[in-house]
Order: sequence, then structure tokens, then C-alpha cells
Amino acid sequence: MSRAPSFVLLGALLAAGVLASGCVTSPGQGPTTASAPDALDTSWAAKALVNDTPAPGVKHDHRNWSQHVGLSTPNFVELAHDSLGVKYYDNASAGEYFCGGTGTTKDGHKLAVISSYDTDVAFVLVDVTDPLHPVHLGDYLLGAPTPTGQDVGPTTYDVDITPDGAHVVIAADLPLGQNHAPTGDAVALPGIASAALAPHVTIQPRFRDACTGEVRAEGPEQSLPMWPGTVLVSLADPKNPAFEDFVPAPVIGPHSVSTASIDNVTYVAASTTNLVHQGSYFQFFQIEELPTGGKLVPVSMVDAGQYGNPVVGTFNGHVDAEIAVHPVTKKPVVYLSDWDGGLVVLDFSNPAAPLELGAWHDAGADGGALHSTRSIEGVYNGHHYLLAGQEFTSHPSNRPSGWIYILDDTDPANVKEVGRWTLPAETQDNWARSNNGGGVELFSTHYFRVINDTAFVAMYHAGVWAFKLNFTNPEMMKEPPSVGVFVPDKPADKGRVPKSGYDFAPFVLDVLPTGGNYLTVFDGLTGVYSLQYDPDHPMPSPTPWPASGKTGAG
Repeated sequence: MSRAPSFVLLGALLAAGVLASGCVTSPGQGPTTASAPDALDTSWAAKALVNDTPAPGVKHDHRNWSQHVGLSTPNFVELAHDSLGVKYYDNASAGEYFCGGTGTTKDGHKLAVISSYDTDVAFVLVDVTDPLHPVHLGDYLLGAPTPTGQDVGPTTYDVDITPDGAHVVIAADLPLGQNHAPTGDAVALPGIASAALAPHVTIQPRFRDACTGEVRAEGPEQSLPMWPGTVLVSLADPKNPAFEDFVPAPVIGPHSVSTASIDNVTYVAASTTNLVHQGSYFQFFQIEELPTGGKLVPVSMVDAGQYGNPVVGTFNGHVDAEIAVHPVTKKPVVYLSDWDGGLVVLDFSNPAAPLELGAWHDAGADGGALHSTRSIEGVYNGHHYLLAGQEFTSHPSNRPSGWIYILDDTDPANVKEVGRWTLPAETQDNWARSNNGGGVELFSTHYFRVINDTAFVAMYHAGVWAFKLNFTNPEMMKEPPSVGVFVPDKPADKGRVPKSGYDFAPFVLDVLPTGGNYLTVFDGLTGVYSLQYDPDHPMPSPTPWPASGKTGAG
């Protein structure tokens, strides 16, 4: 049985108030476990991974929300949901919510941002201070209006918010896959079929207020040419975000961005995937606070092929960088996720000249595709641990999804694997897009976070999965147990009608802790969910998928 949330804490949050109080577009519904499965046995895991032919003669539609109801486990308590609808979209959401982050302002407000991949919205801003009442503040537009009323601008692949909630960083790419194609001279990019892309577009940053529907432009003087690159936006007034700075990142632009604060300095990492390993790179910035606003000051750049595992071939997928303070050495480090180049650990003591400390990679079957990392806070019996995860657009050869590796980097020069996790039950062989036949990350691992000794993994159409870490007995982390799942199951009529290659129901790319055991989850189609996880009531764990993998996918 699940427990009710801590209403003492919630009461304090309510007393503190939230931004735009009185303008909540969708009131909190209170704790509910309506999505709980009937049986509290290990079958919950397989039930949450229904494939497109669950039985002979039966077809399952991955885009039909009604076929995904009741798959969540009761240790995920849904506190509130907001479809993030705006008048501009006839009270539907912008949709295509991909990746984001959270920050806490100096006055204690917790803000969450999420990117909107192929729409005219660069990011959505939500006040998540009160888990029972997430408040949609508005949508930031990084484009230029057209005669049809729709914006033309760069594709936003990723966004993050600085830890102090003062700035949003945007990974602005070429408008590849955007619904509103820009005009301009076409450029051909190797490996991208039918790419008619503008070398730049002219943008006029604006903010669409979710409460009033008002669209506030920053003035004609803010119109400027925009190439792929890293964008900085001020949240000094969260109800009126303001464009601050931009640094180009040719050719395609950053695929991911992250922020960190070390010794009162705010750093930004921007990772650019140019599809070719030797052409991909990582940029590092400091945010300098000026009277006119924040400025991205470049401090260094690292080429994707500079360090790490020698890569066979030229293709490079997603690359990512995490800046952190190593809790054992007390020195700043950078964890580079270098796709088939594996994990690289850099000494960031001198940000102008990051140097390699160590590296690690999986030499086994489908051992590349390293997507991202997460440094786990604290030291346990003298050891520090790190999670590193993969991403796939097709079913791996010997397991149902990507691996989440548990690594011991107590000595950053000698990173060791402790264990690995993946889904405990099989997924369907074919991960093709139903609308065009191309590969899609249907059941892939993606971004992940850790609260105490529980890891939460965003897994696209599989929702959010939880598995248990055991720092007191590391041997138990060789094949850690799965302990729960959250599968968003709200009606799609509160979001956009599924039409793009990523409009599956559900489709979750990120999971954001907001303090305690509270989580903010954005579903790609149906908006934001506020959750409370109950660590005291883990689900009965199915047998973990063997760390050695299995042969075949049946």
C-alpha cells in the first residue's frame, strides 16, 4: 500500500506561496493511486512494457493513451497534473517535451524548465514549489513570427536552468525536424536525408504568459540573426524571461547543455554532436554577471576524439558533459559521455585547460552509445559512485534496453564497474516509428537521477523506472533490483494530437527531483506530472536482467 504524502511539508509549501499565485491553470488533484495495477506481484514489470502485438490477433497502439492506463505502481503517488495548455494552441500543450532541469531562486521558489523539440516553443517554465499545485508560468519563444502566426526558429534539443534559478541555457540547433520550416538557402549535411535547412534565421525572443495568453516581445531591437549555438536567458523576473547572450556552435549546434555552480562561479557545458565523431566537441563557459545581464564567457573546448576510447568508424550520436565536484578529491571534474568513445573524466581545476584523469568504456556487445552520466552525492564507506547510461534507437542485441552502469570512480584515474541495470522484462524486437518506419528510442534508457538510494530512469515510451542502489553492500549492485514504474496515462485530448515521430503516449525523456522524494515528470504529449515516491514500499522485484546479457531478443 502507498502512503499519503507529508502534508506537514505540503502545508508549509502552501504557506510559502508560488509565483503567479491564483493563476493555476489546472488545480492539484491530490494524492491518487488510481493507476495502480491489480496484482502486487512481479508481473507489474512486464505489464508496463506492453508491445504492439500483446496477443495473437490483438494490436496495441503505442500512440493511444487509453491503452496505457493502470500501468504505474502504487509507490509512485501522483499528486497533480497540468496539461500545460495555452490559448494559442486552443488550450492544448505545445508538446514534444524532451529534456530540462530545475533550480531554486534566492527567494526559495523551485522552477522547472523543459524543452519543446519541434515546435515554436524553446522552453516551458513551471513553478514547482508546491508539489500539489505546479504553476505553468509560460512558454519562451525563440523564433520570429510569420504571417500565419507561427514562429520560425531553431530547434531546441535541450535546456537547463542554473542551480540558483537565475538563468536558462538553451541548446539551439538547426531547425531539423521542426514543424515550422524556415526559409533560406538550403544546406546539405552528411547523413541527414532530405535536409533543407537554413544557415540562420532571424529571431525575436518573446514570452507567452500562460495565465493571460499575452505574448510579450522584448522589442524590435532584439531581433537578431541566430545560428546554431548556446543561448542564455535571464529569469530575474520569471514572469518575463529576457534574452541575454548567444555563442555559436557550428555545424548542427549543441545536443545537450548542463549547468553547475562551484565556488560561487556558474559554469555551462554545451555538447555538440555533429554526427561525425572527430567533428563533435564540448564547450565550457562561465556566466559573468554584468549590469546589462548575464554573459557566456568561453573558457575552453574539448574535441570528442581528443580523449577516451578510440572509435572505430566515424558516426557519433549524442554527447553530453556533467560538471561536478568530486567528493573524495574535492576537485572539480567533468564527466564526458562520448558515445562510442565511452566515459572520460577530466580534471576541471583549471577550466581553461581541462586534462584527462581517467576513462572507461564497455567492450561488450552494444557497449557504446554512452549518452549521459550522473554523479551520486556523498561518499559511502570511502567510495564514490557514478551512474552512466546508454541510448538506442533500436533493440540492443542481448537485452531489452540500454544499460545504466554503476561505476566506482573513487580514484578518477581508475574507474571500475560495480554493476549494471536494464529493464527486467523483454521489449518488442522492432522499435520502428509506426508513422515512417525509421528507428526510434521506443524503450530506450535516457536521462536519470538519484534520490538517496533509488535511481529513477526516464525511458521514453516505458515511462519512469526506479531501481535500488545498495551502497552498504556494493555486491548487491551488480544486478540491482527494479522497484517501481510510473507510466503517464492522462488523455491525449489534453495535449496535441499524435502526429510527429516522437508523439507516443507516453513519451518521457527526463525526470527531475524537486526535494525530498518529490519528482517532476514531463510527458511528451500530455504535460507535467507532480509525483511523490514512497521508498518504504518498493514493489516486489522481478529477477534482474543478467549483467552478462542474453542472446537474442525473444
